[in-house]
Amino acid sequence: MIKCVIFDFDGTLADTLPLCITIFRKSIEKLSGKILTDREIINTFGVSEEGIIKKLLPDSYEEGLALYLQYYNDLHRQMCPEPFNGIREFLQWLKEQGILAALVTGKGGKSLDISLQELGLATFFAQIKYGNEQGTDKSVYIKQIISDFSVSKQDVIYVGDTVSDIASSKRAGISAVAAAWAETADLEKLENAIPTYLARSIQDLQCWIEKDNNVRKTVNIVNKADLQIIANARKLTREYYLTDYDDTENRRRILTALFGKIGNNVAIDTPFHCNYGKNIFIGDNVIINMNCTFVDDAKIIIGNNVLIASNVQIYTASHSTNPNERMIKNWREKNVNWFSTYSEPIIIQDGVWIGGGAIILPNVVIGKNSVIGAGSVVNRSIPDNCVAVGNPCRPIRYFNQ
Repeated sequence: MIKCVIFDFDGTLADTLPLCITIFRKSIEKLSGKILTDREIINTFGVSEEGIIKKLLPDSYEEGLALYLQYYNDLHRQMCPEPFNGIREFLQWLKEQGILAALVTGKGGKSLDISLQELGLATFFAQIKYGNEQGTDKSVYIKQIISDFSVSKQDVIYVGDTVSDIASSKRAGISAVAAAWAETADLEKLENAIPTYLARSIQDLQCWIEKDNNVRKTVNIVNKADLQIIANARKLTREYYLTDYDDTENRRRILTALFGKIGNNVAIDTPFHCNYGKNIFIGDNVIINMNCTFVDDAKIIIGNNVLIASNVQIYTASHSTNPNERMIKNWREKNVNWFSTYSEPIIIQDGVWIGGGAIILPNVVIGKNSVIGAGSVVNRSIPDNCVAVGNPCRPIRYFNQ
């Protein structure tokens, strides 16, 4: 069970790397006349900003650091006004779940304070460790936090966007989550570093934690806000059904409004049915064939290069098999019958092919590159790189990537 999430900062919580590179270049050019490339600046990373300034401006350190921090403060709101979309909501969700959040970064303390204040993130972290001039061994800081919080290593994850973050997690003996939601993320390098999990979006990460912690969302009464979202989803799916097949611009507009996220090169045939729409997150190069139903009371995360055949049904919602738990006492309200419903997320990873008529049940992960046979009922998670069939669906053959 995950009890503590430790974050990197630059490239993980906010897209601050372009800001840092721009300001290093401006500071160095103003004081030395040198114009450095992005690569020359990036090659100095590994120490805090103080350490980088000391390397690049050894004769003007104090002036250089003051100028860097001045530029950083002045340009932050212009170049990086917000954290990554969904970060604040995710940090709030961690707090509501009683999951501790901490921050371990190679970034210097002064610039970190500016960023946390500008981005409205200062109040979310129970402990913060930042970098120094000599270089930061994040694994040492991670171990300190684990000790201070008195949590087991198996209950802690570190979330970062670089290969070195994954290595630091492994040295500390905890699970590594690769944060691959930034445009600057190098997916191939991150995958080759073999993280515990590669999250392509913040929603993907939350979904993974929910599954690991067996978080069930129980809904006994649908509130007005939910009813409005459901009504809007019905309206958008009906509008989508009535559009011409070759009206790609209008179809894209509707799907963007309907889903929580939609990637590039996504084709969804009609009819298509969903409950909320906003809980569906779709990657790039995805085909969803005709007459599919997604009951998205909890999140449905679909990766890249996924093929979903006709009549596939994906259900995040279910009910207790115990009738006393399923039926609510005094359950007639405004002539509408209510049953206790719980929902759990579903993750379909990259490269998956789901055959026609398959049914995917709550709290399932379908592993990377796997194939689900037509008509299968998937009631438990399926590993990577396999063919799985049947009711219940189980692997019958494995293959190399």
